[in-house]
Amino acid sequence: MKDYMERFFDAHVAAQLQREGVSLPILTGMKARMSGWLINLIVLILKVILAAVTPILRDALEEFLIQKYLDALQTENPYDELLFEFLLRILSIPIPSQT
Repeated sequence: MKDYMERFFDAHVAAQLQREGVSLPILTGMKARMSGWLINLIVLILKVILAAVTPILRDALEEFLIQKYLDALQTENPYDELLFEFLLRILSIPIPSQT
């Protein structure tokens, strides 16, 4: 799943930059270096903050994200599900089964 998420976000970043006139040969090396460390930095910051939050608020955040993930499964937009699955994974929150 991690490879899929990285390819998904890389593709969207590349498409946006292409629309803005940045050529792909320039983008490929830059994108590979920037996207990986930026995502890792965001994940690290979120994990540190989540670890420092009181258990009551942490539990409430987990419940909120799980509920929003379940709500996203009911929408027609696949990006809704992708966003909340991404958040659950980077925060190491178990993803509920889709039964």
